[in-house]
Amino acid sequence: MIEEKLQSVFTTEVEDRIKNGHTCLEAIVDLCEENNLAYAVAKKYLSKPLIEKLQSEGQDLNMLPRQTKLPFFT
Repeated sequence: MIEEKLQSVFTTEVEDRIKNGHTCLEAIVDLCEENNLAYAVAKKYLSKPLIEKLQSEGQDLNMLPRQTKLPFFT
């Protein structure tokens, strides 16, 4: 119950920062630093859409290996 609320609040905060011009990675790092939250702990509060957005961002920045995408999914 508490975990779900924390995930909801964390996700909302990250999405608000993304809307204000931050990248997903910047938003997550900023929130962790502001709240003295370890990145490993914050990992469990990330929603699936945020994880996918973060993964896509990492691939675009060549920080993660690219996965092949089928043309009808892009």
